[in-house]
Amino acid sequence: MRYNQITMKGNCRLFTGVLTLVVFSLLVNPALAALANREAKEIQQSSALPAQLVDLEDQPLDLLKLVKKRRLFFVTLKATWCGVCANQLIRLAKLKSRLNTCGATFIVLGPGPRKELKAIKKRTGFTYPFVEDKGLKLARLLGLELAPGQIQPAIFEVSKERKIIWMQRGRSGVYYGDRELFEYLNCASIETVLSPASAPLAGGGLCR
Repeated sequence: MRYNQITMKGNCRLFTGVLTLVVFSLLVNPALAALANREAKEIQQSSALPAQLVDLEDQPLDLLKLVKKRRLFFVTLKATWCGVCANQLIRLAKLKSRLNTCGATFIVLGPGPRKELKAIKKRTGFTYPFVEDKGLKLARLLGLELAPGQIQPAIFEVSKERKIIWMQRGRSGVYYGDRELFEYLNCASIETVLSPASAPLAGGGLCR
């Protein structure tokens, strides 16, 4: 009799747990779908970037020429003090040969000051052009202004019309988005994408 009571209690707990998971999934899935739909709509309505930007050395970057030659991606930095953002660039720098094979090229967009952006470029070994977003004009244009002096961490591709056609948002010490990038590129195995355990720089943490 006691065994039956224990079994019934166990089954009841199991049923309650399963029911909780079902209810949770029913509540969360519509929310995730709504979020995905909203982000897709934001991408469709995004404004076009200027035809020309200027890098840290005051050299012009012709976006139309770049996007004709390669698939052009932007990597945004939340701020110059964001260690996780610097880690993202280190990870991508180590994957440069694979990214080249996939036809990808990059521009890094971040708040200034310019001197600190130059230091990040040197420290991370990410040799692609960096652009200082003065006054966050570009971030605001793209809907990526996170807070005063901060840009939402993201990776996004732009079209020949210089508009966003794909975006991965958010970044943390355990989530960098490079796996999503390789899945989107769909040109090579993603089994060797760096793990989140890569040695972080000082200041690591949540940068969403």
